[in-house]
Amino acid sequence: MNIAILDDDLNFESAMSMMVAKICEKHKIESFVMSFSSPRELLFNCEYRKYDLILLDIEMPEVNGLEFAEKLNIQRDINEPPYVVFVTGKDNLVFEALKKFPYSFVRKTQLQDIEECIINIYKKIHTAVTHTIRMGRAVKVVDINKIIRLEKQGNYVYFYTTEGKFQERCSIDEKYKELKEHWFMRPHIGFLVNPAHIQSFDNTDLLMSDGTQVPISRNYKKELKSNLHTWMVKRK
Repeated sequence: MNIAILDDDLNFESAMSMMVAKICEKHKIESFVMSFSSPRELLFNCEYRKYDLILLDIEMPEVNGLEFAEKLNIQRDINEPPYVVFVTGKDNLVFEALKKFPYSFVRKTQLQDIEECIINIYKKIHTAVTHTIRMGRAVKVVDINKIIRLEKQGNYVYFYTTEGKFQERCSIDEKYKELKEHWFMRPHIGFLVNPAHIQSFDNTDLLMSDGTQVPISRNYKKELKSNLHTWMVKRK
């Protein structure tokens, strides 16, 4: 597992590098840990592509962590490595951080939470969770992470995935019961979305990773916002 640490505080950066190395050794995770003091070093020549995880400070000179994450999301699928975990001492920046859709965030006063992040990301990289789509007599088994959104059309639910579009004769309520344990959310009565594929949102729509817009119903807006926040915190 290749891990990059990005922080302009060299003492903190060194201490965190040692902590991450010890965590990986404890859990028998073969790792390569590299430290950077400037976001530009990781963006230059797409250097970030070498890493599975980036532990990213928010407050830095030149390009701060939020700006770096935004640039990173433009260049890659936000559901693919490297996964970004914000490491911050500023609680007031957490909501702004959520808008950049990092994998998670860790407070500098609670660095022990990094251990759970590393374990879960390692499992995510090496273990696929699947969902079975029943298409009449045929079935399609798809990685949960590759499902972008679901849409109800008549008596069918259409699955839009990174591998194509598939349909199942069922209700969207049934699919929600099956998929909500995997954090799928309901922004509208006729849609389910995988939050890992949300690129941006406003008060009326979600922009998904396949370029489509999913409407946000007034009846679901409050619950959606709450679920997004919970998802970001608990998926450490």
